[in-house]
Amino acid sequence: MKNFFMKHVERFRKAFTLAEVLITLAIIGVVAALTMPTLITTCQKFITQVKVKKAYAIISQTTRMAEDDYGHVSLWDLDEGESWPIAKKFTETYIIPYLKVNYTCKQNNNEKTCDYKMYGLNGKEYKNIYKNKTFRFYTVDGTFVMVWAFYRSNYSGHKKRASIFFDINGPKLPNVVGKDIFKLEYIIESTTKEANKIGKILPAWIDEDRNRLMSNKNEMCNSKQDGIACLALIYKDGWRISPDYPWK
Repeated sequence: MKNFFMKHVERFRKAFTLAEVLITLAIIGVVAALTMPTLITTCQKFITQVKVKKAYAIISQTTRMAEDDYGHVSLWDLDEGESWPIAKKFTETYIIPYLKVNYTCKQNNNEKTCDYKMYGLNGKEYKNIYKNKTFRFYTVDGTFVMVWAFYRSNYSGHKKRASIFFDINGPKLPNVVGKDIFKLEYIIESTTKEANKIGKILPAWIDEDRNRLMSNKNEMCNSKQDGIACLALIYKDGWRISPDYPWK
């Protein structure tokens, strides 16, 4: 009996003490605290990549389907000017019928789902998505789409064009251009060298090289700018958010 007792006492002596257990837990906690932010950011970037590529593919597909019904994009009708009714008519004719739409916003709708503050990478409020000019709606997967269509007959550049902004998660944070808000350009008629892009939906600033896209220039994908060119950067990087992407 004595030998049996001493055998088990010796076993307990070899176990961890309370102090050792607490120190181990403290080390694990420190390591977790240091690595969790990186893991969360990596996860957020991956989710963004997937959602952005999916949204682009879905929106681009509407063009091909609409052309089957209305002919080449250059033949599409667009009233002169830039206003909510013009954007509504264009969107309801050439885009919405070819998407699964969950909800459309009424003109000057002040509900949070249709009108919320958006920011640039520089932290400043982004005010260039005009509520009184953009037709807004949600697709079934929660993507918030804002279409601004205009026609300027006496303009020497892109006479007919639609700018399509989309937020991959609607009013949910961060609501930042380059993180969950992105911009596409839809050229319908143009007199510039970019006329070869007619009928294609492409990221804004797609013609710029990578260095330019990340420079501290107006609308570029830089933490000191609003980040409008970030979609072009993701596009050029093979739908990846690269390590040097200004995510923070």
